[in-house]
Amino acid sequence: MLGGILYEMQQQAFSNVNNFVMAENVSETTVATIKENSLTLPGVEIVETSTRSYDEGDIIPHVLGRVGKITAEKWKVTDENGQTTYPLREKGYNMNDMIGVSGLEAVYEDELRGRDGVETITRSSDGVIVGTAMTTVPEPGHTVQLTIDSAFQQAVDKALAKNIEMINSTYNTGSSAKAAAGAVVVISTKDGSVLAASNYPSYDQNLFATQYSEYSADPGLPLLNRALQGLYTPGSTFKPAVAVAALDAGVINRFSTVYCNGVYTYYDTYRPKCTRHGHSGNIDVITAIKWSCNIFFYDVGRRTTSDVYDAYAYKMGLGVRTGVEVNEATGRLTTKNDSNYTASLDVQAAIGQGNTVVTPVQLATYAGTLANRGIRYRTHFVKAILDTNTGEVLQETQPEVMDVIEDRGDTFDLVKQGMIGVSETVSGLSNYPITIACKTGTPQRSETYYVGSTRKHYTNTMMIAYGPAEDAEIALGIVIEYGGGGARAGNLVADIFNAYAALKEGTLTVEEPGADSASDAAVDGQDAPEIVENGDAPADQPAA
Repeated sequence: MLGGILYEMQQQAFSNVNNFVMAENVSETTVATIKENSLTLPGVEIVETSTRSYDEGDIIPHVLGRVGKITAEKWKVTDENGQTTYPLREKGYNMNDMIGVSGLEAVYEDELRGRDGVETITRSSDGVIVGTAMTTVPEPGHTVQLTIDSAFQQAVDKALAKNIEMINSTYNTGSSAKAAAGAVVVISTKDGSVLAASNYPSYDQNLFATQYSEYSADPGLPLLNRALQGLYTPGSTFKPAVAVAALDAGVINRFSTVYCNGVYTYYDTYRPKCTRHGHSGNIDVITAIKWSCNIFFYDVGRRTTSDVYDAYAYKMGLGVRTGVEVNEATGRLTTKNDSNYTASLDVQAAIGQGNTVVTPVQLATYAGTLANRGIRYRTHFVKAILDTNTGEVLQETQPEVMDVIEDRGDTFDLVKQGMIGVSETVSGLSNYPITIACKTGTPQRSETYYVGSTRKHYTNTMMIAYGPAEDAEIALGIVIEYGGGGARAGNLVADIFNAYAALKEGTLTVEEPGADSASDAAVDGQDAPEIVENGDAPADQPAA
């Protein structure tokens, strides 16, 4: 036992200026016992320290991240040449300090961390404290202000959960696979700021340490940040990108049509189909988007080629980093360099299938770019860095243009007309008081089931939307795993726009209001550096 303690003390570089913590969260009885025996326990004392706690532990926990103890690997770093350095010690850390280990806590550690104070304690020869003096006053770190409003975030969380419950109770009653997970990202079209990033299921920061085993074992994967790292086939939500590319490149125009008879006959041995839901005959681009005509996009995608429509999709934020401050998956688009590439893959990719996978935050960014007529802003969570004592703005995030598609006349207007047409077919949006532009998607999953002797694929619910369509303020990307038809997210979109309207009017409330701070406890025993919050369309039918 003593050997183990000595080893740990040596590992943690124990000294008279670097205390060794024997135990944490000790009982009141232990505190009393040690204090009573302080004269016979020289060098041992009870110290009160501050800890990280969360008034609203279930708000964007994946994005906020967490703090933890410094690991040996971070404390002692050996490079490829065998040289050993102690970078954290050189920055003023003690080995037993707490540090941001994930999310914004880690990214903004240098801003959030303040400076430790020093208290000099004078003892008599028999160990009795005879005087104390604060020789260095502790300084708080800065405040990192987010673009997230806690009430709006909670409203979106609840709307997502409600929509998943509705899908299961209404549509998936007889299915062996229930909709059990999803994500929503809402951004401002004006500057790319994230207004909400919801994951379902999620977890509570305050319970992370005590319930980590349960969270890890949960088949719903509540620790997975689906909003930023979940990779999903976009399905027909990809079609507006192909339309923009084809229009902008001059492959089609407003009056170009493709004849849809339900089967694409360009290839001799490959005959993908279309449901012809709500349409048939000669189809133009507006009608093709509204009714999600596969034949139109098979043909236009083939003629445009994946080289061209991929280039436009990248510009709009698909298959690339959106710019958020924390870890995000890049995803990928289907390209001619893919090992399984065939000519038919171009037409599959044109309806958002093939090898293409994207994240919900990319879908929201893409929707925002469509709303902005080809201007893509960097997507971001941080609004400003503030002086914790005075509230002075030290650094403010400015809108940053990441890419631009030159709008050649009516390209984005035509796509918007088609997307407004989609909303006219979707429950919850068809009679909504403001005009919303959206595109549904129902991409196939690899898992299958049987209806009688017919084998079918499970599908995800996908949706992109922005509004008001005339002068958009917000854009969103939605994914619900095993949700089925993309239009099943229509009421979710309406709920989000309702919450946004209430937020603007100042009437948005939550059932259990809390402080505006999502994470405002002290770190490392200093004054509290903090992270705060500012205050059914047709299903896709991919080729077999």
